[in-house]
Amino acid sequence: MKKIVCVLLALCLCVSLFAACGESESDALTVEAVKEKGTLVIATSPDFPPFEELTAEGTVEGIEIDILNLICDELGVELVIEQMDFDSVLPGVQAGKYDVGVSGISVTEKRMKNTLFTDAYCLAAQAIVVTADSPIASKADLEGKTVSVQTGTTAESFCMEEGYEVSSFAANADAQSALITGKVDAWVIDDLTAAEMVAAYNEENPG
Repeated sequence: MKKIVCVLLALCLCVSLFAACGESESDALTVEAVKEKGTLVIATSPDFPPFEELTAEGTVEGIEIDILNLICDELGVELVIEQMDFDSVLPGVQAGKYDVGVSGISVTEKRMKNTLFTDAYCLAAQAIVVTADSPIASKADLEGKTVSVQTGTTAESFCMEEGYEVSSFAANADAQSALITGKVDAWVIDDLTAAEMVAAYNEENPG
């Protein structure tokens, strides 16, 4: 199998720990309400390491899960994790099905119109992932090329705004597979997750 590599794009966005429904602080879920019901129910798409990912045993782990476990321990409540595709996370929270959405979610003006975010805790840039023998070395090289992205992400919005030919997939693993099998020319994804997934793939496929 061919190795894959990352090429960094310039677009940088802030990443929030979690998102909740509402347009103002008065609509926000309160600590008292969480304590009263005894649970914090989160919606997540666990295919976005190092933020969230599935273990071999089928449990969800990652930076944001560790932080939320600490918060729940402090509040004395149970953390309940509901798994779904990324494009279902924010709609589910906005519909009141879940308390918060947690999936390495970037803060954008569009999302802020009907979603409350925590303060950002890291910056994420978009990255281009290509096969090691690809001639693509920069954003300019994507013109006329087909790219894979995860549905509902800032990567999808960015690529559509740039006018690229976009193939969207519900799961990041499928977007990655499209690149590896030659169905697309490049895969666009947040840089931190790109680094994790590229390293894992190349370790499993050293040829």
